[in-house]
Amino acid sequence: MVLLQWRSYARRKLRIKVTNMSGQRLKVLVSAYACSPTKGSEPGMGWGWVEAISKYHDLWIITEKDEFESEVEAELDKRPELRERMTFFYIAKNRHRTLRKLWPPSFYWFYRQWHRRAYELAVELDKEVQFDVCHQLNMIGYREPGYLWRLNRPFVWGPVGGVGGVPTKFYMALGLRGFFFHSCRNLLNAYQIRFHQRVKRALRSADVFITATSTARTIFLRKTGKDSFVINETGRDKSLNFQTKERERIDTRLVKFSSSGRHISSKALPIALRALAKLPDRHSWHFDIIGSGPMTTRWKRLAKKLGIADNCTWHGWLSQTQATKVVAHSDVFLFTSLYEGTPHAVMEALSVGIPVVCFDLCGQKDVVTKECGSKIPAICPKEAVQDFGSAIEKLVENKTLLNELSQGAARFLKSEEHTYETKARLVSELYEKAIDDFYRTDKSLQSESTFIS
Repeated sequence: MVLLQWRSYARRKLRIKVTNMSGQRLKVLVSAYACSPTKGSEPGMGWGWVEAISKYHDLWIITEKDEFESEVEAELDKRPELRERMTFFYIAKNRHRTLRKLWPPSFYWFYRQWHRRAYELAVELDKEVQFDVCHQLNMIGYREPGYLWRLNRPFVWGPVGGVGGVPTKFYMALGLRGFFFHSCRNLLNAYQIRFHQRVKRALRSADVFITATSTARTIFLRKTGKDSFVINETGRDKSLNFQTKERERIDTRLVKFSSSGRHISSKALPIALRALAKLPDRHSWHFDIIGSGPMTTRWKRLAKKLGIADNCTWHGWLSQTQATKVVAHSDVFLFTSLYEGTPHAVMEALSVGIPVVCFDLCGQKDVVTKECGSKIPAICPKEAVQDFGSAIEKLVENKTLLNELSQGAARFLKSEEHTYETKARLVSELYEKAIDDFYRTDKSLQSESTFIS
């Protein structure tokens, strides 16, 4: 038996080496619940990854039907060459919108059902295709790892996020509802990351584990002992071709700030509003705010109370193209979110040459450098307002520094580091590692794990 196992592994290793030499493409099954060529956030991330990876390997992709099928198929019709390397399968997720409003976590009940059905489809596809690798891509939250790890194939999970949470000293600044929500969420995270059985099984089965941020890597390593490769989930959109503006100004020129995102408590937009309100009257400025949500009305009232309502334009939700144009015509992007993965908004701001002021947290911590922005320590709300205000005033008064950061953001635009193409090359190498580790440990010959619901 040992000799047979070794021969099986040796034959597989030989096939891998031939693949590397001949450029033969691997057959990869991808679970990408959210995948859209026209949207941002998780759907845009899903599309960005699979399109880039498909340049190296043939993909069979399972995604959600009702929200994404029409957009994906329209793109494939426009670009028929993509059909040669990407085959999509669509599964509808059951929904109960009233229940979702009453109890938001009910989303996971139906989301888990979707993954069960995706696994059933995956089993049938694997019988026909015999995949080289299975990749659980998104959604990136760790609470739902899906079931592809049960297929007894080399398994890649990630990028994974959703760990950590809002710093405890900011709870009360988020309002009573925000306090209860985020304190409960942090407690739930601390429990689930250690004791969620399917998460533990998926982690053990992962031949390659990818985390979305350095913070997530640290948390998983500390709490589960599982190390990972850090690859930010968000890629820079190379199609953005806005010209970086000339930054030379006279001292009295209007300085434009921008912000983008859902209006929920963890986005902490009041920190930016209060910081801007502290700017001396000699400065002329305007704040373009993109997005909406349950906190919009309250935040508008705050802007009026602070006496800065006339300086703010509340755009609501815009198309991705419109939103990018608004950001591109600003001078500084303010990002006050306390809990994120790798924010698309920050990536897009840098992609159009706009420097960023943000907290030294989450994925923005890994992306924003001193060459293209300013990172604020998350100590407490009072100090955060003061520190954001100081950073903003420094940029308003020091045009040379603002020009330098703008040039740094422009260099980010030209860099290949954060493109989906670069991530795809890294993942392609990790697929080979997953195959190598899978057969080296003889997992292909182990009995199938018990199904964990």
